Amino acid sequence: MSNVLAVHSVSQSLMTYLGNVYPDELKAEFPCDFRVISSGELATNEDFGTALTLYLYRITMNEHLRNTPRRGTNRWEVPLSIDLHYLLSVWADQPLAEHPTLAWAM
Repeated sequence: MSNVLAVHSVSQSLMTYLGNVYPDELKAEFPCDFRVISSGELATNEDFGTALTLYLYRITMNEHLRNTPRRGTNRWEVPLSIDLHYLLSVWADQPLAEHPTLAWAM
């Protein structure tokens, strides 16, 4: 059973993965930080430098799995299946640094 920190763990794992597989040729030409950001950071107009950021803006219940019971347990114990909706953004001083990084991430 997951706890309430599982959502943050998914977000952080996504950014760690992207940072680890960022191609060396892009890294040499467009060095970039990979980080999860909060709404407070967006509100302060903080300068992110050159970074690829992930912002979780919405969590919804998965409509297809919401009433699927777990096998081998009490039939009233229904797992909470959720969908995480992210905004993936690249911040840089010039479009030439932003566009290839975002294209690669997508």
